[in-house]
Amino acid sequence: MNLDRFEEGLIDDIQTDRCKKLLWSVINLAVEDACRAPYNKKPSTESITAMRFLIGNGKEADLDSWLMWLDVNGPVFRRRLLEAMFSDHHDKFPDMARRAFRANYNWWRLNATDFND
Repeated sequence: MNLDRFEEGLIDDIQTDRCKKLLWSVINLAVEDACRAPYNKKPSTESITAMRFLIGNGKEADLDSWLMWLDVNGPVFRRRLLEAMFSDHHDKFPDMARRAFRANYNWWRLNATDFND
């Protein structure tokens, strides 16, 4: 691809689109890690890290600064994620993933002070 032929604005648009896709990919990976089934009632290291990223201290999380770049409200996103995971049925998340998320989330709520700075 010869970038000399593109206009400056077009390159910026392409880069912005790619950056947004990258940010959404990282957030999606965190949600997937948060949905890993706990082993012997304790979440995996990946799930703990994902909960720390997604939930944080309940009022703000690392996720908020990432969502800011995507023009998404962090607390609203978190609330809707929790509503989806704690609902009886959801189209996007299978029952096993939601059950694992709930187990990891409940463990996180009880132990979050050990992981927050």
